[in-house]
Amino acid sequence: MRSERFEDIQAYDIDALFKREASSFRDERVKEISEEKLTIPFSRSGKIILLLVPMEALAQPKNYEMEELKTCINKIQLVESRQAMISQESLDTRIMLDGVICYRTDANYTKIYRNGIIETVHSLKFKDCEPNRRFLPSLDMEKYLLEVIDNDIRALRAMGVSGGIYCFISFVGVKGVKLGVEPNLKDPDSFAGQPLPNDIVLIPETIFNEDIEDITKNLRKSIDMIWNAFGFKKSLHFRNI
Repeated sequence: MRSERFEDIQAYDIDALFKREASSFRDERVKEISEEKLTIPFSRSGKIILLLVPMEALAQPKNYEMEELKTCINKIQLVESRQAMISQESLDTRIMLDGVICYRTDANYTKIYRNGIIETVHSLKFKDCEPNRRFLPSLDMEKYLLEVIDNDIRALRAMGVSGGIYCFISFVGVKGVKLGVEPNLKDPDSFAGQPLPNDIVLIPETIFNEDIEDITKNLRKSIDMIWNAFGFKKSLHFRNI
């Protein structure tokens, strides 16, 4: 019994260590991106940052071959080009010392590091529904997150990444932004429409294990927390996506 309890404690300590390391990596990248320390020219508008951090990249770091990374990034490009409503040829690909990046100048980029971590940065497109007020279209935002995260995880699995994958969603350059919601969907019990008080919003991690088939369902908590930041109890769109 004591041996089993020790193993449980040991496993908990390892999981906690991985979580701290993954969170530390996210904090470091968000800080650098918010300070415009980017590899490519990029818009100074608000951004959404997605980080997928495989546990194996922390436990037993692996250096994937460039050909493997290029194959993975090509699968990711297909979704990025659809989201941006541009041809795949409009996205440039560059091999770097620490990985491969595909990008569209001033709009978005996806980078896969040699150890399998995927970083996606996307310029947010705000709507001016009120004078001097920026709105983030809620339905567009949710669809983007769900499709890109699902596609990226499948690309990592196809590349041979096993075990859990941490998913971090962050926003930078969003102080004062409101969430754009159709009037008929507003929740009367929430503080709907309150502007974000901070320039950076960090959503707690979601973990995708290998046995999870419904990636969309597993993201529900993270999506709801994004809505919480804007004063809503939960997503008002999720059931319709």
